[in-house]
Amino acid sequence: GEVMSGEIAKKTVEAYFEGLNHNNSSELLKVSHFPHFRISPKGELIVFETPNDFMKWFYNKTNSDNWHHSELNKIHTSLITDTKLHSQFTFTRYRSDNSIIGQYQAIYIIIYVNGKWGIKGGSGNG
Repeated sequence: GEVMSGEIAKKTVEAYFEGLNHNNSSELLKVSHFPHFRISPKGELIVFETPNDFMKWFYNKTNSDNWHHSELNKIHTSLITDTKLHSQFTFTRYRSDNSIIGQYQAIYIIIYVNGKWGIKGGSGNG
């Protein structure tokens, strides 16, 4: 149901942020499915074959802001099918001194495939 799917999504997104925050591609892989996609703020579809491809893109994108870590703020999840969730959330990006780079919103599509829940793709303004 909705409560269970909300918990699954929150744990998945938090684990995903942990993977990014610690530059840990194996952690990222545990909660993601590849090929993986993003729809950029301008609407461009970007496809990543591997976690390393994705992380390279992410760090290139956030380096100029002196990004250090991201934190999940609020999340709302809808159960779309038994094996698909849509999670809409807001998150904050921080520098190492905890000053705020910005607050963003995104939607992740989380699917259950090969015995695990993972993020297949997302779209946002960050």
